[in-house]
Amino acid sequence: MKTVQETGTQTIDQMTIIKQIAKRLGIALTTVIAVIELDQRMTMGYCKRGFKVSKNNFVSFVPKKAEAHMFNSPLFKEAYEVPARMSVSVRVSKKFKDYVSNPKAPLDEDVGSIENR
Repeated sequence: MKTVQETGTQTIDQMTIIKQIAKRLGIALTTVIAVIELDQRMTMGYCKRGFKVSKNNFVSFVPKKAEAHMFNSPLFKEAYEVPARMSVSVRVSKKFKDYVSNPKAPLDEDVGSIENR
């Protein structure tokens, strides 16, 4: 496994971002956590029901239904029933990609923040 120094990759966890949001907006941490958890549950629920969910025009969750079908195993020479299932593709918008790839974009600029509305 390559280290951060070898790959140049940095990571940040969701809780760190949540703490930054709470501090910046002056909202209780528990309130921000509750809002984000509700947002996540609602996003998953709408996807499960077949809705495309767009998050502030930067990322979309697109559910895809796969019908049940039979799979013929070439290895075991048997047929298996594959049940119907739902998968979700995540699409990042061009606007998001352009912001991330723009070296001149300010680092502390809030993309789509409530302060910029």
